[in-house]
Amino acid sequence: MPFSALLEKDFIGRNHELESLYDIHSEVKRGIATSIFLSGQRGIGKTELLKQLFQLLYWKQHEAVPFFYTVNPAFASVYDFSMDYLNKFIRQWLSFQKKDVSLIHANGLSTENLMHLAEKSDAHWAVDIIGNFLQVKTSADAAKLFFSAINTPYHSYLTTGMPVIVIIDNFQKTKEFYGPHSENNNNLWMLFEEVIKYRQAPHILTGSQTELQEMFFEKTSIGESLEFINLSGIDKSTSLKLFTSFCNSYGIAVDRELLSPFADLFNGNPFYIKNFIQTLRKEGKNLSADDLWNVYFNEITIGKFYTCWISQLRKHIPRLELRKVSLEILYHLCSRKTSTAPSNLANMFLISINDLNDIVNIFQTAGIIEMNFSSLKLTEDTILTNVIKGLYNKEILGNPADKIKEALLKERHIAADTHVKTVEPPLFEITIPNIPRAELIALNSLEQIAKSQNISPETIGQLQVALVDLFTNIMPQEKSSDDGNFYLKFKPDKDKFTIEIKTPYKELASLSSPDAIPENQLIKRYIDDIKLEETKSGIKIILTKELKKDTVSST
Repeated sequence: MPFSALLEKDFIGRNHELESLYDIHSEVKRGIATSIFLSGQRGIGKTELLKQLFQLLYWKQHEAVPFFYTVNPAFASVYDFSMDYLNKFIRQWLSFQKKDVSLIHANGLSTENLMHLAEKSDAHWAVDIIGNFLQVKTSADAAKLFFSAINTPYHSYLTTGMPVIVIIDNFQKTKEFYGPHSENNNNLWMLFEEVIKYRQAPHILTGSQTELQEMFFEKTSIGESLEFINLSGIDKSTSLKLFTSFCNSYGIAVDRELLSPFADLFNGNPFYIKNFIQTLRKEGKNLSADDLWNVYFNEITIGKFYTCWISQLRKHIPRLELRKVSLEILYHLCSRKTSTAPSNLANMFLISINDLNDIVNIFQTAGIIEMNFSSLKLTEDTILTNVIKGLYNKEILGNPADKIKEALLKERHIAADTHVKTVEPPLFEITIPNIPRAELIALNSLEQIAKSQNISPETIGQLQVALVDLFTNIMPQEKSSDDGNFYLKFKPDKDKFTIEIKTPYKELASLSSPDAIPENQLIKRYIDDIKLEETKSGIKIILTKELKKDTVSST
């Protein structure tokens, strides 16, 4: 509900955006208002900003009627949405006129009771609108019913002369409705294209950033009629003020300096800040750095941060056979500093282009990747990145919780002391089945990864020759069909390139030790260091090549 907004003291860092949106009330009176698409990442504060706007429009001005509507994800039918939309609009209109907040909360009011209330309030325009709507409902025409509901704000203006400011949250859910006979009406939302053009009933629309961009700019020309406002994260100073405000509200005593690294981690996302502090209050009143980091680890592995993101992944990836490779691709993207071409991912993870397209569409809908014209990358969200890393460590690598915690928080002392984010070199992990010519898959993956890291063609060629030479030395003459897989890790750093190969063999064909390799062999010529380690299931080989400045590509 629009009156469930934060207290004014806890609404920090959005005054400029709020004032800008509030100006719409004077524009609508002059007939020059334009509908708005409020865009922004998940949790950035779009809904809260619009709740604050509704309260200002409700209490501070008289030029236009504010109407706030959140599309209920439980609604699937056009009928349910249309009835609810009409009911809430008329209640909010009458509530604004009377300044009677109880009408907004009267959710159980039937259509008949609503008509009686309108008659009692001398709102004859509302009586006529309800009557016309009920008449349309008898026709069982889903499109007419839907349009009748969404056009109600403008019809009220034509009768009363009072403009309406329509605020709709979760707008992307309007594409999921179906008609009374279960026919598919997924395109009914496009009827909004007409009503949002009315200057006396402008709309402010928000919801899933990726889905709305597709709906407004790819599926329709709605975007041409919308002013575009992108809501970014609040700055670090404002983030710390918000931290302090929530801590004071919950009676939590935390040194401001201890909160600084978390302001960096959350990157100005109010949702993360608010929920982190809400979790902290369960830990006590006086909290240390260890307390904060333990709570953070729990949040990204089992807590609310984890639950929010994992629920998105489960919801959007119903095919179980795609979940593992989807997680592996996400983990790969976590290590990327640049965008990745989808075709490279298909080759790297040995999946079809069709499956990859499905996965990419899933990631886009869930809001976890950014798709450029021909490449993609993970959304810049440190919390999402750490959730993915933790999930990968748990489900793919099978690491215990204490090891995952150590890996995710190993830089926390540096972050806490210096407030500087450390940038780890990328890591690419690939599983290759033990099949004939398995080295070709390894060579292709190596080439794609090295190119993405701007390694020179000459160095790439040397690494590939060394890798072929290595496979020649480790592959036995005879092997069974169940000899397992090869696990490869590629670690490009600024001054070296490391390749780690875990083999399924306890004994290798001819590589008994690095010292046994002749000096004139190509692997010795092109690799600066070779190490062998025995594992539970086979042998691990680590190749390291030093990278000189002139070996890095300038392209």
